[in-house]
Amino acid sequence: MVTLKDIAEICNVSVSTVSRALAGSQLIGAAKQEFIRDTARRLHYVPNISARTLAGGKSGTIGLLIMSVESNYYASIVQSIGRELRELAYGFMVAIGDYDYRNELEALRSFDGRNMDGMILVGPFSEQLNDNLPKLLDLFSRPSVIVQAFARCDFATHITMDDKAGIASILEYLLDMGHKKIGFITERQSHSRRLETFLSLLPRYGVEHNPAFIKIGNSRFEAGGYEAMNAMLEQEERPTVILFNSDNIAIGGLKSVLEHGLKVPEDLSLVGYDGVKEAAYLPSPLTTVAQPVNEMARLAVAGLIQRLERGYKGEHINLSVTPRLVIRSTTAPPKNGNARAVEERSVSR
Repeated sequence: MVTLKDIAEICNVSVSTVSRALAGSQLIGAAKQEFIRDTARRLHYVPNISARTLAGGKSGTIGLLIMSVESNYYASIVQSIGRELRELAYGFMVAIGDYDYRNELEALRSFDGRNMDGMILVGPFSEQLNDNLPKLLDLFSRPSVIVQAFARCDFATHITMDDKAGIASILEYLLDMGHKKIGFITERQSHSRRLETFLSLLPRYGVEHNPAFIKIGNSRFEAGGYEAMNAMLEQEERPTVILFNSDNIAIGGLKSVLEHGLKVPEDLSLVGYDGVKEAAYLPSPLTTVAQPVNEMARLAVAGLIQRLERGYKGEHINLSVTPRLVIRSTTAPPKNGNARAVEERSVSR
């Protein structure tokens, strides 16, 4: 089995330097760190977690709490965080909260009982965990990073998405095409923050808020989008475009639209959110706002490793990443609408 000593001899450095480099220590220069990591990968080095635990009381493992893996969005977060942790020779344990406080609390207890070195908690969470998280993190006393849970967090390092910028980019794009009747569909366990942000931005762009254009499904993901869209299409007055809280919800909405004999985008435009890979392969590829999942994962892991190295010390930081508008086939100017002449913008397709 390849050891740290083997890597150190090949790289002509000390064993402690190899250990620090594989842990992502800022004490090791970027070029040397990458050289050592490349050598470790080439030799198929696997960290000895048991030896690490006995030597320093560390498990070499990170606890990752996520609410679901039903959506490809959440699965991609797990994959990206896992990739970042493996690059630093950390293992990780995944627990699924399923928006249930009992599951979330059991996950935190399990991480504590298994001596996880730190925790990455990916939101949104149940309301109970939102309320109790500050005292729980204090109770378990482990370095922690929170991802996509709050608009701002003062008790832990927090990585979030700039949903205000993302939704503003959608509204500007839709208004440029002449849309004035803009709806929003979500479901009860998804981010309420996006709906709140959408409603708060309407006055800025001179868009009238019509409560009939807001629908909330009771089921999860696609099923919630399907039932909410059914309700939207049953009413006489309809929006010309609908923004969905997530791509998965939009997929359910698209199914409903097609079953009602309508064409997308000729009769109704649809916009998703998250940028899951399935969105590009629908019968009508979905216009969406893509989240930089890899960047969020990198920042989350880097923030956690920094706190591990400092022994929990240092100020908590809030970092925000910006999504990008991805224009595909589900959006077009409304019937009898006049698209504005606008300057060319940079958009991913």
